[in-house]
Amino acid sequence: MLSTSKMRDCLVVLAGHPMPKVMEGLTVGMRLPVFLQRINTTQSVRAQVEYYEHFSSIYAHNFSATPCYEFGCIILPLLARLNQDQNLHDSVKNLCTTGTIHGLIRDADILEPIEFFVQACEGSTSQMTADLILSFAFLKTKVLLDLTRLDAATTTIGSKFPQEIMDLILLGVPLSNTVTDNRAIMESNDLSAIITNLSSQVDIMYTMAHKQNKYFWRKLALHDPNDPLVGIPTAEEMANRGHEFARGLFLRHAHHWFQTPGAIAPIKQKIESRA
Repeated sequence: MLSTSKMRDCLVVLAGHPMPKVMEGLTVGMRLPVFLQRINTTQSVRAQVEYYEHFSSIYAHNFSATPCYEFGCIILPLLARLNQDQNLHDSVKNLCTTGTIHGLIRDADILEPIEFFVQACEGSTSQMTADLILSFAFLKTKVLLDLTRLDAATTTIGSKFPQEIMDLILLGVPLSNTVTDNRAIMESNDLSAIITNLSSQVDIMYTMAHKQNKYFWRKLALHDPNDPLVGIPTAEEMANRGHEFARGLFLRHAHHWFQTPGAIAPIKQKIESRA
């Protein structure tokens, strides 16, 4: 496999060439991550992130008036697969406010209101915006699951151990660094209000994603996790553009949803409530 350092060197060289050569190099270069997608390893996913980040930089260098929004949206599901939750949150907020993941926002609060996100996505039906919505919806769902488990642990065993022991136990409960690094969460004795607010945010993003593509959530919820994620397109998918769109989203997002224990259950509940 072509190493990430060699890929980076190839992309950096493009910056000094005339525009036709740059365009030719970018076109050829986009084929490399397609091959990397077929390798389901952490190393491959990291290589794709690094590749797209450098690709984005070269694109910005040669087309300075064009925001690198598309490349940022491609990177988001990859960050989710790598469990880089804080990086994912910061990237989402930077994309919504500046159009690029390489913004100045760092360590954004996972509990903050999502008006900035709703306004940035409102009215857009592009595939890239769908990636943005689904990535943020996944992160909020993951954090909601963490808080629910954390609250249950606090309620169930909180009175049975000294606080020092309890603190050590609770540090092992959450999955996301956006939770463990948030003092408002970790020092709270009652998470019910936070959980209610976060649940409302998840509901909003579920609806936003459904408006983008009404087939995705059902495809995710009904997929048998024992079956391969990459399969032959069905006749329905090939004949219906909406199903084809959902299949593309599924291939980019299904990995991290299925890798996260309990993440699919809320989706199934929402689908059943809509029925």
